[in-house]
Amino acid sequence: MTIEVGDTVKLTARKKGGPAKNVLIIFGDLMVVERIKDSVLFSPKPGPWLLVTCDVGSGHCRWINVEDDRLFTVEKVNG
Repeated sequence: MTIEVGDTVKLTARKKGGPAKNVLIIFGDLMVVERIKDSVLFSPKPGPWLLVTCDVGSGHCRWINVEDDRLFTVEKVNG
């Protein structure tokens, strides 16, 4: 799965409850990829890391590890 800046991705919570589920309830499960990095300062996990934003203009953004995020799984929607 190749994800590029501008792609839409669908986030799925790894658990049925908790903070990930709350994010999806508030902001929805579709996010737009704004940036892609191989590493981030706050985690020793290797990338790719995606900076995703809610596509409804809420300003909400978060970093997601494509391979090993503790809260979400990532699925490319378009392309």
